[in-house]
Amino acid sequence: MALGAFMFSLIKKSTFLLVLSAILILSGCAGLLDLIDELAVEEASISDANDGSRAGNAARNVDSSDKVADDRPNEWPQQVDPGFGGVLGLSLADDGALFVTVHSSGDVIYRFSSDGSLDWASRPFESSSGNYGSVIGDNSLVYVAGILGIEVYDRSSGKGGMPVSSVSNYRFFAAPALAPDEALLIPYQWDAYNVMAGEEQYGSGLEIVEPGTHAFRGSIILGPFGPGEPSGMRIERTPAVAVDGSVFFVTRGGGLYVASTDENTLPEENPTQILVESTSSIPHSAPAIGNDGTVYVSIGSILYAVGDEEELWSTPLSGEPVQASPAIGPDGTVYVATGDKLFAVGGSGTIVWERELSISDNTGIAVGDDGTVYIGTENIVYGLSPENGEAVWSFETAAGAAVTGTPVIDDEGTLYFADESGLIHAVESRSSGMALSSWPSSGGGVRQQARQIAVGD
Repeated sequence: MALGAFMFSLIKKSTFLLVLSAILILSGCAGLLDLIDELAVEEASISDANDGSRAGNAARNVDSSDKVADDRPNEWPQQVDPGFGGVLGLSLADDGALFVTVHSSGDVIYRFSSDGSLDWASRPFESSSGNYGSVIGDNSLVYVAGILGIEVYDRSSGKGGMPVSSVSNYRFFAAPALAPDEALLIPYQWDAYNVMAGEEQYGSGLEIVEPGTHAFRGSIILGPFGPGEPSGMRIERTPAVAVDGSVFFVTRGGGLYVASTDENTLPEENPTQILVESTSSIPHSAPAIGNDGTVYVSIGSILYAVGDEEELWSTPLSGEPVQASPAIGPDGTVYVATGDKLFAVGGSGTIVWERELSISDNTGIAVGDDGTVYIGTENIVYGLSPENGEAVWSFETAAGAAVTGTPVIDDEGTLYFADESGLIHAVESRSSGMALSSWPSSGGGVRQQARQIAVGD
């Protein structure tokens, strides 16, 4: 036995382990064979951690008592073409498929299975490389938004590519949203020459199309505006849809609006009310809807809460203007990111805690079912404690690649995120899924809206 222990201290490579195993089998040393198996597993783990094909991802042990990220033993991470705008969005379907949208001149939408295998990729908008994300419907369809239109694909096969809206004078600058009845709400900007006025005029609004048939239901219209007015009051963020079908959206230079999507009031009559007014073209977030129906939106560096169609409170936030949508935890805490800080804001508008982080403009927040708050920074995804904002989990990308977009978490606790090099990562998170909340991550989308309907019911 002493001789065997000495031999183990010299063995480094798996080929020697195999030779030694054969010798020991002949000698009947079963106990040492078990030890060899354990050593081989350990060596394989070390090899995986250093494998360049896995991008050299390294977990950071923030607290040994907590879970630390590690790559899943499958085909992740996967490489996509980051193009000139990077990865814009990740969306999870109810079957576990991950849809990735990229601002690129090549393929701009990818579908991956949960094991990391690529199912299909496509390039919509042959005449334009613009892409503003996707939204997944309950009718087996996925809608992709580009500057020249919205296209629809069968989410299993990738077949389709037919435009949902293709009016020649429309331009699109945000992903669509889905109403509770699966009607598609498409933000747009229009421009046309007004002969009577003798000038080019602009406007914006939401086109509403029927589920399935995609027949025109009506429009929520703002404008017309003259050429000197701010960007035609452009809608640049995805709208948020409440359980009752009310839609909330923000325009650049206009503020927060609410309107009805009820087919009985469209298109003949559709009152549109402004809830929070903004007179400058400062950055703003998409709206988020709380469990109790309160609407949260950041305009500039101020977080607003609106309920019963009136402002409830507003809280100034230090740092660069907010870009990403707020996210809402299972206890109703609102999480908002600026350029250099993450804030946790209570129901009355009081800042519970703030954490200094280096956050890029298009990085969003995801909240796990245990309350852990996930957000990407220059090269690290952090999981923060909901109580005090301290890091309890982290994952570092290879070669310092900055994290982009909003992470998503599947029902097995796998956290998906992208970095600026175009790598799509899948790592074991600290949580077991997304928070049971009306708006568990930034940016809205059908997953959040479906959860909001479930919570609201």
